[in-house]
Amino acid sequence: MMIKPVREERALVLLGNFNPTIFHPAWFASEGLIRMSEAEQAHPEVIHPDVAQIDFGGYKLLVTRERFQLATEQSPYFRVIADLTQGIFQLLQHTPLHAAGYNAIEDYRMDNDQQWQALAHLMAPTQQVWADLLDEPELRMLRIQSATPLGHTQVQVSPLEPKPPLTFRIAFTDHFDAPAESVGKGAKEMLSILMDNRERSEQKCHQVFSQLTKLATGKA
Repeated sequence: MMIKPVREERALVLLGNFNPTIFHPAWFASEGLIRMSEAEQAHPEVIHPDVAQIDFGGYKLLVTRERFQLATEQSPYFRVIADLTQGIFQLLQHTPLHAAGYNAIEDYRMDNDQQWQALAHLMAPTQQVWADLLDEPELRMLRIQSATPLGHTQVQVSPLEPKPPLTFRIAFTDHFDAPAESVGKGAKEMLSILMDNRERSEQKCHQVFSQLTKLATGKA
């Protein structure tokens, strides 16, 4: 039987130069990005020249001078954060961007420690390599990265709880770098790269999550 995630998160990230004080619920509503009722129900946790953090209920915004992130833990909002990110930077089209990322996290709970040990052994056979060097070696984190034409893809697997019922996390990142000729020339090209690849990134992360959970349950 396939194990299902006990928590899932999706986030869209942009790197560049931002003015966090712009990002206020009232601004979102005035620009038609969200309804006024949504703006009134939002919770601005911090609005400061260095950081803006707002909880919109179904999703959260975090902006610093160098980083923009819109994230949600609710699957009905996966498309919402994509549409909202696109709308924001169509308005802020002159914002200089140099990188973007599609991030996905899923946490899974296993029935017993043996399932995690079986998965860990398949990913990195610690007993074969480290048993003669260390006492009771355990895999605490595995990070795999591969180059792509536009940047790189990274997958990280790690246990979150050391005792049963053990929870482990798979974190997936598709990172995109802006072409050299577009750096400093506004948001249009970097935004297009992120949006044009969003569905492919989602498909890729589903493949990663599916394959690793099958390994964890011995179904691969």
